[in-house]
Amino acid sequence: SRGRAVAFCHPVLLRLAMGKAVKLVLACLVCIAVWIGVDVWRLSQVKPCVADAKASVAKLQELPEKYKQKTTDYKDELSDLKEKASKKSHELMKEASKAASSLDFAKAKELKDEASAEMSEDTEKEEGIRKKIKAVASELKEETCDDATAVPKQFQYCLNHLWGNIIYIVFKPKGTPSAEDLQPYVDKAAGIASSAGCGSAEALAALLQAADVSDSLAPAATCCLLALLSSLAMLGQVARRTACANLDHSDGLHEPLVA
Repeated sequence: SRGRAVAFCHPVLLRLAMGKAVKLVLACLVCIAVWIGVDVWRLSQVKPCVADAKASVAKLQELPEKYKQKTTDYKDELSDLKEKASKKSHELMKEASKAASSLDFAKAKELKDEASAEMSEDTEKEEGIRKKIKAVASELKEETCDDATAVPKQFQYCLNHLWGNIIYIVFKPKGTPSAEDLQPYVDKAAGIASSAGCGSAEALAALLQAADVSDSLAPAATCCLLALLSSLAMLGQVARRTACANLDHSDGLHEPLVA
């Protein structure tokens, strides 16, 4: 009777345990597939991200020329304004002189007042343009400092796609930018910031520290993956032992309590 119970119960318990183990394995495989998919996407974002950051450095280098042209435009505008104001004032005063010669003093006074009002308005416009010219230097510094400070953050954001990325850690795809590849661009931004008087350039060199953290994560990430795969391999053994334990426990309940 006990032999028949063993023959019946053992396969059933084993199938139940193995069914649970298979479900757990499938769930783990789905998680791994999602993880790998996300890491593949993150890796694909690195090069476009770095290209945008490099473009920001190029734009940073072009800022002095941009503001130089801006100053030139303001000066040209001021020169044109002066020329037009002088010409109009001369015409009004000429007409006023003619009116006075014709003894039309009312007309002459009206023309002189108009010329005076025009000169006052033009003076205000000239003063506004001069203020813009004076503000160019501070605007250049402000934009330079803001952009230079943003450059390392942009590169660090790009490198964050590699942080804990198992595809990068295991396969090291050729052509993937590293912290060492990007450091010259950060140094260039730091030099521009320093020359613009933006303060200490040490903060702009924080990229290397971030890169060190990323690199130090590689052994840990690899160990975690190996541990996960080892755990999956052991599930079969665990399931079988569970089935045997359940069988022994089930058999014990069917034994008589009294000899």
